Amino acid sequence: MIIANKNLFNHYDELQKKIQLEAMALTLGLAVVVGIVYEVSFDFGVINSEPEGEYIVIFISICYIVSTFLNSRRYR
Repeated sequence: MIIANKNLFNHYDELQKKIQLEAMALTLGLAVVVGIVYEVSFDFGVINSEPEGEYIVIFISICYIVSTFLNSRRYR
């Protein structure tokens, strides 16, 4: 997957690289913060259900899609 993304980035122009890198950076930051808060809230008893990995994967996917869309609109 990493090699495929690297090869894909070689075909992008500068604007597309900027849009994708900003979307990835925002997604990574939000995933770390939300993942930690999700885990800690379970440890302290704020939520009753044990944290599931599927939920964070769905969150990452939605965050990346929205971030890419918003960045594309911002740079038009």
